[in-house]
Amino acid sequence: MIKDLGEAFGFKNIPHDLVLNPPLRGSYKEGGIIRSIKVSKKNLNRIPKEDLENIYFKDPLLFNSINKSVQMVTAAGHRIAYSNPKEEKKFKELFNNLGRVGEDYTWEELYYYFYWAQDVFGAAWTELIYDKESDSEIIDLSRLDPKVMDYARNSDGNVLLDEDQKPIGYTQKLPYGIRSEGKGDEIPQKYKKIVDYGANTIFLLPKRISLIKMHIAGDGLSFYGSIEPTYSSSVRKLLLEEAGTNSAYQRWMSPLIAYIGDDKHPPNAQLSKETLKTMQNMKYDVYSTYPYYVKHDVLSFNTTEALNDILKYLRENQAAGVGMPMPFATGAGEATNRATLNNQQSLLQFTLNDMAKKTAISITRNIFKPIAESMGLKTYPVLLPNKISVDEIEDKAERFVKYVQSGILSPKEAKPIIMQMEGIVSEELPKEKEPKEKPVGKEKLEKPEEKKESEND
Repeated sequence: MIKDLGEAFGFKNIPHDLVLNPPLRGSYKEGGIIRSIKVSKKNLNRIPKEDLENIYFKDPLLFNSINKSVQMVTAAGHRIAYSNPKEEKKFKELFNNLGRVGEDYTWEELYYYFYWAQDVFGAAWTELIYDKESDSEIIDLSRLDPKVMDYARNSDGNVLLDEDQKPIGYTQKLPYGIRSEGKGDEIPQKYKKIVDYGANTIFLLPKRISLIKMHIAGDGLSFYGSIEPTYSSSVRKLLLEEAGTNSAYQRWMSPLIAYIGDDKHPPNAQLSKETLKTMQNMKYDVYSTYPYYVKHDVLSFNTTEALNDILKYLRENQAAGVGMPMPFATGAGEATNRATLNNQQSLLQFTLNDMAKKTAISITRNIFKPIAESMGLKTYPVLLPNKISVDEIEDKAERFVKYVQSGILSPKEAKPIIMQMEGIVSEELPKEKEPKEKPVGKEKLEKPEEKKESEND
């Protein structure tokens, strides 16, 4: 029937499977229903990951902006919603035993890494570690260095996709001196001749890698962080700051010049050489003498505002690229009025909540789901980030007072929320649970009157 419909729309001799080329392979299902093909061609003019990390550590504005955004997201906290007690028990056992392979770390540290790697490199790479015996159940998680990870590509730099247009795998570049023999996974037979990677590089199957992306482009194979869009502005700013600092040093140490000779003592090369030598020693000599026909002067420079204007423009570009308002990025909010600062604060809060929401969805789908499937669970938990708020404490307190006064929240309901928000730990000891069976001899006896009334009824 489907074949007849395809021929009715003008499709003749419909192929069951048509291969354009291995990197750009489309899936053609029986019946002529053609799906679109992902464009897996390697993007040009990308900034090397090593340069992204270097500029992050060298530029104070980028360093502070990214750290502050990650800290605000992770400090808000999160919770994991489980479907049933069995699922909760399995996942908590896994989280409590993280770090059995590689470095020792906690789930909170891994959660922080997700957001930091996204901001700096555009994606967080995590290895899903399976048990050694059966290679079927995920027993640990390990964060990977994004600088050494990539899609499996062909010799043209194109991402290799399977029949379902998903990456056939990933590659990891090992440190110099470490041999790749016996490490990684074997490349599937039909892709062995087209996968291209250099020495000290291993291949990893898709099931072993979780890729948590930040900003995606095109068909989703390309991803960007917060630094790459501002990289050019960051490099120019650092160069201008260095040049401006050197220039300021030269103006502070104003150049000293000498006028030699007069009508009776014409200048000559020997006099110029001796005067210059004496001037050079002035850095160390407290006293010096010169002939009366040698006069000194200081060169003065007119300060220019052009450099400051350009640096201000480049800093604003950086702040816009990383999504951090200038007062928060630099910590200098004196020049910003209260109304503008409140608007910027609201926009920052919206941006961070959106980032946390998207990342939580990706973690749920790419980490929690495969873990649950490997454990044989029918359901998987959901990561729910808490709402991020950058309001002042006084503003929050005022809102809670209004909620209680209007009856939206009772004092009993508001208390745990406020304690969590303020980081207050309750010192009250948990009450002892009443025993299910009451002790013998302490049963509540019915009064005779009540018993008689019940019998009459």
